[in-house]
Amino acid sequence: MSNKNKGLCSVNLMHCVLVIVFSIEVVNSLTDPEIIPRSQWYAKPPKSIQPMENPVPYVVIHHSYMPPACYNLEDCIGAMQWMQDLHQINNSWVDIGYSFAVGSDGRAYEGRGWSRVGAHAPHFNNKSIGICVIGDWREYLPPEQQLATVHQLIQMGVREGKIAQDYRLVGHKQVRYGTACPGNKLYDEIKTWTNFYNCSPDTVPELRTEAAPKEAAVSEATPSNDTPSDDKPSDDPPSDDKPSDDQPSDDVDAENRLRKRAPSVVY
Repeated sequence: MSNKNKGLCSVNLMHCVLVIVFSIEVVNSLTDPEIIPRSQWYAKPPKSIQPMENPVPYVVIHHSYMPPACYNLEDCIGAMQWMQDLHQINNSWVDIGYSFAVGSDGRAYEGRGWSRVGAHAPHFNNKSIGICVIGDWREYLPPEQQLATVHQLIQMGVREGKIAQDYRLVGHKQVRYGTACPGNKLYDEIKTWTNFYNCSPDTVPELRTEAAPKEAAVSEATPSNDTPSDDKPSDDPPSDDKPSDDQPSDDVDAENRLRKRAPSVVY
């Protein structure tokens, strides 16, 4: 084969690769994700609802740490129920804290949804969509289909006017002291995404009045830092997630689920 023909083959191959990559980006941006509504994962009703104004200027990415990654509908439903139990029973919140969660099965699961104040990032709960990427993503990246669903969910929110077109995408640890969430590998990934906002707790205006923790070290794997339980009741007035005066839960099934899937090591 002549050098000329080799050159043409190289150019054509590069063109094909670019077309394929571009096509994947277009498909991801135009395809709506499969969203499992609350009714289909058997969510318990919220204790109260606080409306949130749309479009919101922020998208906050989390990982669950616990529960671990789920790869089919049944396991992801179990993960959603476990997180709701953790938030409502242990944390005394009104509902699961996240707006949505995304499983490794490629499905999105409705939490509080597009237009309700969340409980996932204090100071940002009333102006952000909180997306939990179910699993522990400190050392490994989520599967491609899981990441694609996160992209699709965000673009769906933009198209439907739920998320501002010029939204700022952040990882949880960028807007909260003392957490490693969403895990190093996932955080490195979202830093390459469109609309990623380069900030830290020290530079975010909303946190300037909040003192940084005295302990410099941040644990990489603690329920208090990397699970939904790190999100103290929102201080965005009016707060819907202050500890309630309800009596201890008599939901035996829910408490059994928590014990069954709780981390075996206490940090």
